[in-house]
Formats: sequence, structure tokens, C-alpha cells
Amino acid sequence: MKKIFSLFVVALFVLMPVISNAQQSETVVIGIINPALYKVAGDLTIQSFTLSPTTINVGETVMSVVRWVSVSGGAVKVKLPYPGGAADSTTVNAIAGTVYETRFWRNVVAAAGTYTLTVSVIKGSETATATATLVVNGPVNQPPVVTSVTITGNTIVGSTLTGGYTYFDVDGDLQGVSTFKWYRNNVIIAGATSITYLLTTADLSATIKFEVTPVAQTGASPGLPVQSSAVGPVVNPNQP
Repeated sequence: MKKIFSLFVVALFVLMPVISNAQQSETVVIGIINPALYKVAGDLTIQSFTLSPTTINVGETVMSVVRWVSVSGGAVKVKLPYPGGAADSTTVNAIAGTVYETRFWRNVVAAAGTYTLTVSVIKGSETATATATLVVNGPVNQPPVVTSVTITGNTIVGSTLTGGYTYFDVDGDLQGVSTFKWYRNNVIIAGATSITYLLTTADLSATIKFEVTPVAQTGASPGLPVQSSAVGPVVNPNQP
């Protein structure tokens, strides 16, 4: 049946006292209708239900806005379940013929997918529902990191230094072919791209550093390069 609106009082954005079970919520008065002219089959009507934004990454916040009216007023419950098991609800002691707007804010933690959210406005045995679509994208893959970058070995010409490090990827991506560099007095040593480095006479009196750039087999890569502390100075094996 056609709905006929007759607004005779408008009280925009007046906060209403509510009983709320939500991560964050508010209910405001949008306006008042003339119940005698509001011809509907039933007491409850949902005028609109929207989500903002409609696409999020896992764990991000979505704002849900439902605009509703109860012709006769009384205790009205607004309930909205989310993918992942969370739910928001609030109860309003509604004034007859008053148009309300209930807003929920929720960090949605759920598997990636497209979901239909159904909001329910409940009074006694009567329930009005409306739906909206929410797209949840998976978490953004993070690049790997390295920590505890070290050098072991004697800083003596003719000795071999060995680089060490700990690889970590928060998404569980396995290590691929990470890359290495060696530095002499903070200058890259040409051709030194192995995890080991043989000290030569060119390194005498110099300090040496080892650098790792982590590379993952899958996902975001590479990570940021990390250097060890300097070792040395390098000495001659015959030096007393």
C-alpha cells in the first residue's frame, strides 16, 4: 500500500537515550510523521539501510545506517549481525510516528567474501527487515622482514666471514632467494653477493658489514634490506 508522509515537526540529529549492545552506536531523530496519514500494513517500516563503505579489508570499520519508524511507538530493538559472528543491537523507547536513524560502527573480522547483511527492527512479535551487501577483502599481504643480522668469523686477511640472519613473514610466505651484499668501509664490495665473504688484502684496516634483503617465494616481496653492525678493522695474519 502506498505510504503517504506528512511531516509536521522536524527535529534533526537529536540524540536519543538508548540501551545499546554495540561496538559503537547512536540513534537520532530525523523527523515526525502524522500517524493518521502514514498508511502501512503493520506498525514498523524501514525506510532505508545503507553501509559505508561497502567494501572493506578484514578488520576495517563499516558504518551501518538504518532509518526506521514505528507508527505507535514503544520499545523497539534494532539488531544487525555481521559476518564472523559479531552483532550490534540497540533498544529505543520510540515516540509514536517518529522517524529514527540508528547508526552502528563495527570492525568486521571475517573471511574474505561477499556478504548480505540483514538488519532487523523488532517490536513485540513484529519484525521489519532490510538488506545491504558488504564485500570483505582478505588482509593485505605484508613483505618479509629480517632480524638479527650478524657476521661471524675472524677479521683477518684470508679468513672467511659468514653472514647470519633470521627470516620472518607474518603471512607465512616461505623464503625465496634472499639477496646479500658486503660493504667495505660502507662502500659496496663488487661481486660479493654470497652469504660468505673471503677477506683479501683490499680489506686491510677496513671495517666490514653484511646486508640482507629478504625475498619471499609468494606474496608481497622483497622486504627492506637490513645491515649488520660493522666488524673489524681487518688485520694481516702476520700482524702481531
